[in-house]
Amino acid sequence: YLSSAYDELSIISDSLVTNFNNNIVDQLSDMVHMAGSVRELIRFQRLKFLQKEMIRKSLKSKKNQLNKLQKEKSDLSPVDELIDQEMAKSHQISFQKPEPEQVGKQSYSGMFFKGFNKIATIVKDSVVAQDVDPDLLMESLKKEIKELEEILLVTENDLAVISKEIKENQLVRFAAIREEEMSSIMKNYAKLLKEFAEKNLKIWKDLKKNQESEAYAKKASN
Repeated sequence: YLSSAYDELSIISDSLVTNFNNNIVDQLSDMVHMAGSVRELIRFQRLKFLQKEMIRKSLKSKKNQLNKLQKEKSDLSPVDELIDQEMAKSHQISFQKPEPEQVGKQSYSGMFFKGFNKIATIVKDSVVAQDVDPDLLMESLKKEIKELEEILLVTENDLAVISKEIKENQLVRFAAIREEEMSSIMKNYAKLLKEFAEKNLKIWKDLKKNQESEAYAKKASN
């Protein structure tokens, strides 16, 4: 009887393990996979946010560069006009430093040397781009700024849609579905354990009953 009881116990134990794999483990694996999908969606949202910040910083840098070029052009404009005037008068420019008493008397000389330090600073800051036409560079910057502003607008709209979808739909729906699935899994888990316990109890009760019957029969025969 004991050997038979262990055989039956082995059978129901194997059946329990099989049911666990088919009805519990597989469903839990599916839930983990679904959670991974949500993580990917949140990761995409994060990458979209970083993309927006990169575009915003690049746009700010381009605008600062354009403003600097426009200011430099504005600062140099009076000097260019004076140079053009002098060229129109004598067709040549003397770069000899004027006498102290002459500085300020001549409009060209006075303004030229007054702005010399400022011009030197501008030249120093622009030495990297000394071969680039400022007007062409400003036009290029304006075009890049316009493109970046359009891209930033699209990126902000995308991020708003993604964030709203995650917050109001995906996560809420995901949580509700997963909660229902987990409840079903736990109910099934409890059911399998209960069935196993009932079968296990029956095996040992039957074993006890058979052993008692055998002992009673032996006692009666004596």
